[in-house]
Amino acid sequence: MIFRFNLFGYIINTRRDILKKSIYIDNMTCEHCSAKVQKALEEINSVDEVKVSLFRKKATVSGEDLNDEILKKAVTDAGYNVTSIE
Repeated sequence: MIFRFNLFGYIINTRRDILKKSIYIDNMTCEHCSAKVQKALEEINSVDEVKVSLFRKKATVSGEDLNDEILKKAVTDAGYNVTSIE
């Protein structure tokens, strides 16, 4: 994604590299669980968007500088097990 903005009469092009990751989560069994996981992931500063699928046992996150360890810690701190991150 490329953003353009004007700074003191100059046009500056800035590129934002948006990453997308899938987090597979064990022991999410209800809507309350998926809402808790979503809230935990949304609190991470580098995360722009979160979608959680209870049926697929998966959270999809997008944002800049997504760090697997930070994502995993957020989910495990919420009380759930991360089986993999892709």
